[in-house]
Amino acid sequence: MKKIKILTLFSALCATGCAYNAQQQVTINKNALIEDVKVLAGDELQGRGNFTDEIGQAAQYISSRFAEIGLQPMDGLDSFKQEFELFLIKPTALNVKLNGQTITSNRTVSVSKKTTLSWDQETDLKTVYVNEDADFRKVLGDLNAEGGDHLVIVDPSHQKSFEGFRNYFGKTKYQSDLTDTGSMVMVLSDANNVESFTVAAQNDIETKIISNVVGVLPGKSKANEKVIYSAHYDHLGVDGEKIFNGADDDASGTSAVINLANYFAQSANNERSLVFVAFTAEEIGLKGSVNFAQLIDPSTVSAMINIEMIGTPSKFGPGKLWITGADKSNLLTLLNDSLTQEQQLEANPYKKYNLFYRSDNASLARLGVPAHSFSSTQMDQAKHYHKHTDDIENIDFESMYQSVVLLSKATEGLVKGEVTPSRVEINSVKSKGKIF
Repeated sequence: MKKIKILTLFSALCATGCAYNAQQQVTINKNALIEDVKVLAGDELQGRGNFTDEIGQAAQYISSRFAEIGLQPMDGLDSFKQEFELFLIKPTALNVKLNGQTITSNRTVSVSKKTTLSWDQETDLKTVYVNEDADFRKVLGDLNAEGGDHLVIVDPSHQKSFEGFRNYFGKTKYQSDLTDTGSMVMVLSDANNVESFTVAAQNDIETKIISNVVGVLPGKSKANEKVIYSAHYDHLGVDGEKIFNGADDDASGTSAVINLANYFAQSANNERSLVFVAFTAEEIGLKGSVNFAQLIDPSTVSAMINIEMIGTPSKFGPGKLWITGADKSNLLTLLNDSLTQEQQLEANPYKKYNLFYRSDNASLARLGVPAHSFSSTQMDQAKHYHKHTDDIENIDFESMYQSVVLLSKATEGLVKGEVTPSRVEINSVKSKGKIF
């Protein structure tokens, strides 16, 4: 019944919002944009949680919209759904002894892609001590970048931080593959000299199939060059009786992608090929975009416009947008060259939130693509972020519409092949961790 209602709504939408005639000027269809948000963020889709039936319905809705618009599947795919495997790793047991003493379970945590770990002092691994004066977060970051097996002894002065990591790593984690790039076991202990130890850990691993949704508008004179428009369509699902509908995060961005696809298809002036992607699994570690990045030749991608949370007015005004990673390519400058002074895009004003790496643009930027996220969210005042109150009644549809119109104007030069941003220097982008 839920699927029937959604497809019926879609049919009604297209009857009123997808038709144009030759005399009409092509514009972003505001009514269609709003209806897409309402469908994707409606209670019937139960928050579009990963691995649910409802996110499958969302994928079908997006696919239907792409088909109506006239997009084509990506080369190598026979539908708009790009399916891939994701591995769910759930820690089920961890027993640790240091110098013959058993460590209680609330003072241990493991991170591994393996089904079992069995370590002792004869195992080829590195023992690392995080003393009272060390930067615990930095130590873990460095070990994650290095990879390999590590036993990490954490001084009790870091107990609060340790408990935060334990809470995070002790839950089900998600991996795109099971290649062994290293494991880490952390122990909260004042031992400053470990002469003997044993570690026995067990993980349950389950394989799931999930899908990105990808549609292509082939280019003309520069068909081998691509511009990607993307957003993630997954969200947090249901917690008890609360539905986390994710109207802003990121039904707003997904709806923008759909309606930009319709706009450029109707405009029919794209010299470059345009790739429209709705990513899954962003909320559990950018897994959809990580997988997509393995399928596309990054050298053919001229730019990536990732749209992340545009449902509320920015600090710069309604309809205004800011861009992450403005220092990593000259995309912001090129886009602003095509806009009036009143329309200018701004650099990300929320530096402390590390936003360049927290959305799907990062997966392509690590390959050198000028890949940036565009948002209007006031991050320091985002009271609905990852809350069940992120619902359609808290979306400013007029501001959102203006933002999509702005993106259509700002990126016209990219679409027509008139401008080409500088590549992101791979060495300037923080690499993805090897262990977690």
